[in-house]
Amino acid sequence: PACWAGYCRLMAPAADRRTRVVLFGASGTLGFAAFGELWRRREQLDLVVLLRRPNAKRFARYVAQGLNVEWGDATSIEDVRRAVRGADVVLNAMAVISPAADYHPDQARAVNVDAVSNIVTAISEEQDGLARIRLVHTSTVGLTGDRLPPLHWGRVGDPLNPSILDTYALGKMAGERLVLESGIRHLAVLRMTFIMPTNFAALLTLRDPIMFHMPLETRMEMISSDDAGLALANAATIDSDSAFWGRVYNVGGGPGMRTMAQRYQDVALQLVGLRGIRHVAERNWFATRNFHLQYFADSAVADQYLQFQRDDIASYLDKLRASTPRWVTALRATMRFAPLRWISEQATRATLRRMATKHRNGPVYWVDHGVTARLDAFFGGLAEYRQIPDWDDQPADDADPPHVQVVHGYDDTKAVWTIDDLRAAAEFRGGRCAAAHWDGQRITPVDWECARGHRFHATPNTVLHAGHWCVDCAPAPWRPAEEARINPYFAQVWPYGAQVGVRQEYNESDAEDIVDADR
Repeated sequence: PACWAGYCRLMAPAADRRTRVVLFGASGTLGFAAFGELWRRREQLDLVVLLRRPNAKRFARYVAQGLNVEWGDATSIEDVRRAVRGADVVLNAMAVISPAADYHPDQARAVNVDAVSNIVTAISEEQDGLARIRLVHTSTVGLTGDRLPPLHWGRVGDPLNPSILDTYALGKMAGERLVLESGIRHLAVLRMTFIMPTNFAALLTLRDPIMFHMPLETRMEMISSDDAGLALANAATIDSDSAFWGRVYNVGGGPGMRTMAQRYQDVALQLVGLRGIRHVAERNWFATRNFHLQYFADSAVADQYLQFQRDDIASYLDKLRASTPRWVTALRATMRFAPLRWISEQATRATLRRMATKHRNGPVYWVDHGVTARLDAFFGGLAEYRQIPDWDDQPADDADPPHVQVVHGYDDTKAVWTIDDLRAAAEFRGGRCAAAHWDGQRITPVDWECARGHRFHATPNTVLHAGHWCVDCAPAPWRPAEEARINPYFAQVWPYGAQVGVRQEYNESDAEDIVDADR
């Protein structure tokens, strides 16, 4: 019956049917925000969501109002085929993100890679699916890794450099490449920045030692969950003939959502009446390198198509305050009295100290237990950790310090590429374009060769526009210093290569020390 229904939909006159939108990941922060936007448009859209049974209670009222649910699991190809049948647009908001992805890497790979493969397969099996169905896939800013000043401005096409020991970013990198190389004509990849929940209770669920992995000097362009959901939902309405398709986009909140990590920490604490991070934590609890986030030089490009950048930091905070429980509001009021504020700050310090020192993902735990791989990755080693100053030596509070723009090795302002552009880009990566001829289409795969002599097949769109390179050299295990020596393009985003004694290589097993650490 489902096959027959799907066939009838495809055969019906276009004027007689609504666009069928299939949403994966509707139960997550991004997915649920997108679901809300799509649900408000249900008179214009035929909305389908794939849900696992544990989410039945959360979506019960929508099901009662006629929501079309396919109950299943995206890691099952049969369940995905059932959901995609008859689709016009597929939106993939699924992800197991950090820190959960680092604690449960097998589950993360199943969702971030295997399930993506299932979606691509299901689309390819639909009638004229590769040409007809539009796919919007959500990726992550984590693919470009550590971008501290002066590299804090990034754009699509920059080298992919997942932070060391970041297994989540590696999985998302593989999933993104599956989409880009799928042969789907109408695809778009949205590299999402840090998505900030607009609900206070949801914000509290982010408490984890990963907060200490972000250097205080990090520049970050955040986005509210409301705006992120709007971006994904709006993508479902873009016509097939739009220039939107076939590209990768950095999706951030725009100028009004840019800030420095230390100021972000301060604002989060001030929501509950505390004075700021220096009053509840030690400075050497925070890493000095090897995270991600950046300002986007090109987030306005996505906004031109998707019209989603509404919130700034002030309006985002207003939404959080509106969702704050009464007990938190009452607690914040008591902070006007210095003795009560001091007691609360000491209690908060004790909680954060436990996370930093007792949890396997906490930086002080690494020091106390000699976890050298993480100390090397996040601090440059134990000696460098010992030299971290106290709070009296503040990081520069310049909102936008001097920066260096990464170059891509060809004229990336050109609308049309030639074979010479492909050759120039490959040479700048230490390799070569092995194609003698090329038809000029960005989605036509050609042969490439990296500096190590590995041959691989990829579209110019994947390499030049999206920043991917050799599959065999993709950083797992992580060899950034070695890659920087042979790849000038990559060397731009590995600023530690000239440092004496910098660790040369990390193994996949180095990331296994925090498996199941949340238990």
